[in-house]
Amino acid sequence: MNKLRFAGVLILVCSAAMAARRPVLDDLGRGINISDPQISPDGRSIAVVVSRPNIAEDRFDSDIELVDVASGKIRPLTYDRKGIGSPRWSPSGDRLAFLANAGSDPQIFVLPMQGGEAVKVTGSKSGVQHFAWRPDGNAFAFAASDENQDSSLPTSQLPNFPTS
Repeated sequence: MNKLRFAGVLILVCSAAMAARRPVLDDLGRGINISDPQISPDGRSIAVVVSRPNIAEDRFDSDIELVDVASGKIRPLTYDRKGIGSPRWSPSGDRLAFLANAGSDPQIFVLPMQGGEAVKVTGSKSGVQHFAWRPDGNAFAFAASDENQDSSLPTSQLPNFPTS
């Protein structure tokens, strides 16, 4: 229950800071959206999608950031990727999967939490829409449109990341 309470307090603090004065047009460039909080299996961290307006290119740019529950410190996990969303912890908490565009279509990427680059693990021709870890953490179930797909679904093997 403390984890959920922390997430609620985080949202209230952000909204209270925004309500401290009357908004003006310049505030549009400073508006930040926090969405899809995912609490790590050990309860020590929360992965969130943070979207910031990019006024020059008329879009929102999103990244995944990690919030340390004990200290409140925030650490960016992704940077400069298009179509970021849906962070999901592996059952053991040693990896974080997320969707990001590879070309024009979203694919599943896996980021080892002990460090390193995210690795693309799917190659769906129409892009991945939703996904979930298999309970043993060795594969995914995912949904993708069958448009433009041949009769064989792509398969993926997760790279072996060192544990601990």
